[in-house]
Amino acid sequence: MSDLLCFHAFENIYGIPLDMVQESFDEQKVTPMPRLNPVFTGLCNHKGVIYPVLSFSHLMNKDIPDKRCCMLLLQVDKYQLILRMNDIPFIIYESTLTQDTPYNNDNGKVIIHRLCMQQSRCIYILDMKQTLERLLEDILT
Repeated sequence: MSDLLCFHAFENIYGIPLDMVQESFDEQKVTPMPRLNPVFTGLCNHKGVIYPVLSFSHLMNKDIPDKRCCMLLLQVDKYQLILRMNDIPFIIYESTLTQDTPYNNDNGKVIIHRLCMQQSRCIYILDMKQTLERLLEDILT
């Protein structure tokens, strides 16, 4: 396990290994693209580079009321993308985790592979690599 960048969504806490996160920044303009898979909200020009924007709420197939959003620039193996979420992320350090167990559950699009505990908080660790691979399979088939 490693340090986690975490955020609240749908009454849960989700975490992404911090080493995948290149940058966190306030929401920027996203240009919608026709015929793009619905989990992608469009494309974003961030510092002169165009990235696909993946919506966490669309990925979970749930609606989040519009409020201040945050974007994470992620490097997942050979892929770079922006993950849009409706929360301000926070860091949970590996040394503060009291339990780390395998967890095999997915909702069809999101794959969660580990469940961690920090005091009384449960953190669902996203497997972004497998989630992206599943999305690519769906897009290409």
